[in-house]
Amino acid sequence: METGNANRKKVKGKRIIIFLTSLLIITAASFTFLNQSLVQSKPDYDYATITKKAEKVGAHADVWSSKTETKEMKFIEDRKDASKEASYFPDQDTAIREMNKHWALFPNTASPGDVILVRHDSPGTINWQDKEYTLTSFGAGYYTYLPIPMGIEAGTYDIGTQQLTIKDKTFKKSYITVSEENQNIRRNTERIMADQKIIDKARSQSADEFLFSPDSEFMTPVEGERTTPFGYTRYVNGEYSGSHTAIDWAAPTGTPIRATNDGVVALSENFYLTGKSVYIDHGMDLFSQYIHMSELKVEAGEKVEKGDIIGLVGSTGFSTGPHLHFTFWVHNVPSNPDMYLGKTPFQLVDEKE
Repeated sequence: METGNANRKKVKGKRIIIFLTSLLIITAASFTFLNQSLVQSKPDYDYATITKKAEKVGAHADVWSSKTETKEMKFIEDRKDASKEASYFPDQDTAIREMNKHWALFPNTASPGDVILVRHDSPGTINWQDKEYTLTSFGAGYYTYLPIPMGIEAGTYDIGTQQLTIKDKTFKKSYITVSEENQNIRRNTERIMADQKIIDKARSQSADEFLFSPDSEFMTPVEGERTTPFGYTRYVNGEYSGSHTAIDWAAPTGTPIRATNDGVVALSENFYLTGKSVYIDHGMDLFSQYIHMSELKVEAGEKVEKGDIIGLVGSTGFSTGPHLHFTFWVHNVPSNPDMYLGKTPFQLVDEKE
């Protein structure tokens, strides 16, 4: 009887040991699984690292509450892009006001031959004067330049939710006399059109960002006497020749010609009608043109900074004397350089709300 009880006690003892051992194994396994789960769920960044990243772009790390690094890094990039865009405006208040608009125009009043810069808060296109223009991403917004045709009528035009006012403008007349030899240059339309295809192609390939620095105003490219302003109605040997869609500065042959602003040389060649010519891409389909030069100092594809010497004044091509024929081209349309000389597009902001 005592032996049976003893056996039952041994069996019971073994069961207790097995139960406690099993419990211990389960507890250990649960702890290991929980610890692994916590490790796996922990993001592979820490607050200090993200704080340093944020401080580099001026973000306020103390108000962050993101859960993943992807979200944090997107926030950083968004802040960085917005900060880059804002730096182009004259001051912080102007940047905040314009960047918070659904649509913004710089400026919202213009004349025939001018150019405006448009900002929208979403991607898309703009239909303007029977042409479609694509808005390109820059910073936190989407931009495009719009050329104002020489023949546009005065009035008010809707662009998005904004209104553009076109003022009437009368251009003076300009008369020049050229030799028969120079006249013959203008009559060789086949050669002129062949060159024009090359020029149009180069002016159709622009960088998808503003290539000039935020504080870099466009400068007058040469020291000389302004002889013919933009927009004058031109008569050659008494015959109507169209509008003079550029500014002419007379200067001695060899006078340095400088890049009006930062950009990339899109074209540097000797053409039949325009002579030795340079076109600089300033981004977003804005190009500056310099023609009739005596010597070229840059090559296509070369990066230039404002003030770099790109050529020398001359009288090559169809020209009556040494001068620089200078203009801007926007989406392959000539535009008044006076709009930007001494300023930037972002400074042409209307102060009225």
